[in-house]
Amino acid sequence: MKTITNIIQEKFELNKKTSKYRYFPNKFEDLGNILDDKITKFGYGTEDKPFILSDIDFSKVNTLSNAFDYIDFEYLDISGCNIEHITNFSGCFQGCKKLKKVIGFDTWKFDKNESYDLSFMFYRCTNLCDIEGLYKFKYNSEHHDITNMLESCPKLKKPNWYLK
Repeated sequence: MKTITNIIQEKFELNKKTSKYRYFPNKFEDLGNILDDKITKFGYGTEDKPFILSDIDFSKVNTLSNAFDYIDFEYLDISGCNIEHITNFSGCFQGCKKLKKVIGFDTWKFDKNESYDLSFMFYRCTNLCDIEGLYKFKYNSEHHDITNMLESCPKLKKPNWYLK
């Protein structure tokens, strides 16, 4: 008899062979199950196995507000995500106290005519030392809400655009 973990692992392997995505949430609420599988059951989120956000097809998800908050991953790869239609990232990774490094922030393409909520995005990530590409981010005060985006991240050097 197959366990739920076996079924999930088989689906994961099938998707890996047939698509660039491994997980296909139909709505925001489905992200919780994906996170539980990837982090708890399969041990993703470490330096050897970073949590790779581009494994998830976000085409049916309309917000990432608080989607990954308070999760115990240390290394996060956000490069190559399909986030074109998402504008709310408020609190997306807040409170991830073990998070040390984020890879690929500079690969996220923000439409310059769209407004984005990035408030509290990395708030209270107390061990966060590096967000790769953060200094390349083209901040626009008219289109980006960055309220407390990097607050309570004592190990992270903040870019000038944030300190103004």
